[in-house]
Amino acid sequence: MAGINKVILVGIVGKIEMRATGSGMSVCNLALATSDKYKDKTTGEMVETTEWHNIVAFGKLAEILQRYVQKGKKLYIEGSLKTDKYDKNGETRYSTKVIAKDMQLLSPKDNETARPETVQQYQESSRNTPFDDSIPF
Repeated sequence: MAGINKVILVGIVGKIEMRATGSGMSVCNLALATSDKYKDKTTGEMVETTEWHNIVAFGKLAEILQRYVQKGKKLYIEGSLKTDKYDKNGETRYSTKVIAKDMQLLSPKDNETARPETVQQYQESSRNTPFDDSIPF
């Protein structure tokens, strides 16, 4: 049985970093903060928790994120989860990230409005990431 690996996040951008692979493909890494509020049962006070998500985008989507997204802005990200396994000091560890496939700017860049035609351009080209062959659409 095939499963569905889909993540939708709306949050505030933390750090954003751009680099290129050895073959020249653009890669954007960003941290996205989401928060949740709930009422503590013992004290009755509202408690807010924040979760940080590691997001990775490739190609045209990475370039658009670098150009239009800034720290502190609200962003919608849609993608899939990818967990990497690695050893550190003889101990097995895991790291989970979201491989971005689609995005939407929810906060316009300072003194500008978001450009829908740019979002459409990356949606058409973002299907060509190194992970596409493993994700059923």
